[in-house]
Amino acid sequence: ALIPCFAGIPERWGDGHAKEGAAWLQTGAAAFKKQSRYAQALRLSELFGEKHGIQNLGRFEPVLKDIQLPHSDAWPVSGATRQRILLVPGTSRAGACKRWPLPEWIQLANELKGSADLRWSLGPTEVAYRQWLPEKSGVEALPALPFWELASVIRTVDRVIVGDTGLLHLAILLGVQVTALMGPSDPVVSGIPSGCGVIVRIGVECSPCRERRCLRRSCMEYLQMDKVLATL
Repeated sequence: ALIPCFAGIPERWGDGHAKEGAAWLQTGAAAFKKQSRYAQALRLSELFGEKHGIQNLGRFEPVLKDIQLPHSDAWPVSGATRQRILLVPGTSRAGACKRWPLPEWIQLANELKGSADLRWSLGPTEVAYRQWLPEKSGVEALPALPFWELASVIRTVDRVIVGDTGLLHLAILLGVQVTALMGPSDPVVSGIPSGCGVIVRIGVECSPCRERRCLRRSCMEYLQMDKVLATL
């Protein structure tokens, strides 16, 4: 809120909720309510549009769906009709409590690889698995790719199965259907726009929570592979 204020930007929109005192520096606002971050941002855009006579600013669009991206040969598109599904087992280190157990991922891969074309997408926190996981599952991993090349590959797939992490939202903005595996994440606040995919969770009594150091992780440990498979 301070940066656009000091920059002299005349209109500064927000909900005044995320940071204390931000509302004092905003010239336009949308009342805060419990909804997804997408919905809250779109509501702000809609109110801004109404003020200036601009229509449909509050409608979600996968804004990266048609932009030009660098070509990548990391996962060539063949003429086969099988679905292409990207499996994203990791999160950041700070979000380790959001990870679905690897044995469940491997079981899911074993169930799907006979009927779908699969790849693992492994980030910096999964370097140790880059050789082990493909050998264990029989599913290749994408090589380490620059951000926009990875986006180019994601845009060619039919579905991304992923936890509440960055690639979930990248896939949504690329217009790719997602299966979002959520445990501690609030399925409302961390929700996805309508029509972009499904959220899978079991809703144990203690979730959602913001306890990043949780040692039980039962909200993810008890999420069965069959429940994920049923959404496909």
